[in-house]
Amino acid sequence: MVDRNLELTICGEPYFACKGDLEHLSAKSHHDSGNGIKVCALVLSPYKTDLNACNQLSWLRVVPVGREGISGEADLSEDLNAMYDECVALIQEHNITAIIPTRDTPALLHAALATEPGLSLSTMAPSVDSIVVCNQKLYTHLSDDSGVHFGHVVVDGARDFTPDVERMLAANPALQFPLFAKPSDGVGSMHTRRVNSVTDAAAHLESVAACKTERQDSATRRFLLSHAPATASSFDLAGLDVCLFEEYVESEKVTTDGYVFRGEVHCFAIVDNVYRTDNPGAFHACKTPSAQPTAVQEQLRAHYISVVEQLRDRHGLDNCLVDVEQHVRYSRDGTLTIQTMEINPRMFAQFEPVYEATFHHGNLYRTQLQLQLPEMLGAPSTPMPNGLFGGNFYINVFNAEPHKAESLFNFARVPGLAGFLAENAPAGVRLLRSDVRCLAGQVVGPAGSEGNCLMKLNLVAGSDEALEAAFALASAHLLAFEEPA
Repeated sequence: MVDRNLELTICGEPYFACKGDLEHLSAKSHHDSGNGIKVCALVLSPYKTDLNACNQLSWLRVVPVGREGISGEADLSEDLNAMYDECVALIQEHNITAIIPTRDTPALLHAALATEPGLSLSTMAPSVDSIVVCNQKLYTHLSDDSGVHFGHVVVDGARDFTPDVERMLAANPALQFPLFAKPSDGVGSMHTRRVNSVTDAAAHLESVAACKTERQDSATRRFLLSHAPATASSFDLAGLDVCLFEEYVESEKVTTDGYVFRGEVHCFAIVDNVYRTDNPGAFHACKTPSAQPTAVQEQLRAHYISVVEQLRDRHGLDNCLVDVEQHVRYSRDGTLTIQTMEINPRMFAQFEPVYEATFHHGNLYRTQLQLQLPEMLGAPSTPMPNGLFGGNFYINVFNAEPHKAESLFNFARVPGLAGFLAENAPAGVRLLRSDVRCLAGQVVGPAGSEGNCLMKLNLVAGSDEALEAAFALASAHLLAFEEPA
C-alpha cells in the first residue's frame, strides 16, 4: 500500500527545488495515523543533467528557486564555505531533514552539514573523513589493501618536473612504465592519460601545472580548514594539487554498487564498463546485468564488501550509497586479481534511470532518503534485478580536425529519437533519458584517445542484443558524418 499523501519537497541552488507526490515510496508505519508525511530534502548537484533527471521522474515536479540562470555545469571551484552557509540558510528556512548529493563535492558538503549543530537535518550520514578518503584518490589508495602500485607528485607551480618524477620512481620501485597519470581529486577523466617515460610524465605535469588556476582543490582545502580542521590535519594533502601515477593496468573494468545502512554493507549490482573495440581508450557503455561469470561476480561482491567495510571501520563511512570501480585482471595462468580503481560515496547519477527500470526498488533517490530517515520512511529495500537489460551508452566521435558540432551531429533528430527507436528498434526497447553533450555552433576540437562524447543515452531492453541494436540505430540516426576508421 502506498501513502498518496506523502509529499517530497526538495530545495536549493545550484541545487533545485522540487515538489510532488512520491508515489513509489511506502511509509507503512504512518498509515494508521491517517496523516500525510512531509519530507523536505535538499538536492546538491553541480550538473544540470541531474536536474533533468529530477524533471523526468514521474513522481517529482521540479520548481527552481534561488539563483537563476543555471545552465550546463555549475562551477564548484567557487567558495565552498559560502556554499555551505547557503545550504545552512536553506535548511533553516525550509526545515530540511535530508540531503541528496549526486556527485563528489556535494557528498562532502552533506557530510559536514550533518555535523552542524542546531539543524533539522538528519545526522545519519557518512563522516567527513570517509568522504575525503573517497574523493581524494591518493587517500583511497593509501587506505586500500588491494595492491595497486602508485606514486604521486605535488603540482605546486610551473617548473621542470623531471626531478620530481625521478624521486617518485625511486621511492616506489614497483612502478614501471607505462603508467597512468590522473589528478588525485580529478573528475570526468580530466588530465588523465598514459605516460611512457620520465620525460613524458614530466611533460604531462607541466601541462597540468599550466592549467592550474583557482580550482576546486584549493576551495576544498579552505573548506576543510574551516569546517573540518581535524580532517584537514589528518589528510594534509587533501585539497592540494596532487597527480597520481598508477601502474597501467590492462584489465576488464566494472562498477559494483551498493550502500551502507547502520553499519551493514549491502551490494546490489555489478555494472560492466565496456570500451570500444576500435578505440580501446573510449567508453562504449556501462551495462547491467554484468556479463562476468557467476563465480567472478561473487568475488567482485566479496571485494566490494571488504573495501566498504574497511572504510566503515577505519573512517566512518555509513548511511550512504557507495560504488566501487574495480579492475578485473587475469594472469597467464588464469589467476583472477581484483583491484580497486576508485570509490564514490554517492549515487551513480547517470545510471539512476537504468536502475529504476531494471531493478525492483531501483529508485536511488528514494533509497538515499530512506538511508537518512528510516524511522519516517522505513529502512531501504535492497534493489533486485527484474530481468531487463539496461545501459548508459556513449556516442563518441574521433574527428582528427576541429568541426562545428552540427557537422558531426544531427541536432534536429534528437527530439524524435524516442519515437524513432519505438518504430525501428527491437520490440521492448525504451529510451529512458538522453543527454546531448555539445551545442549547435560549438567547435568540437580534435579527439583524443577517449574520443569526443556528443551524447549519452540511457536505454532498456529485454536482452543485451536488443540494447546493442538500439544503440547502433540511434548512433547511425544522429551522427551527421561517417566516422573515420
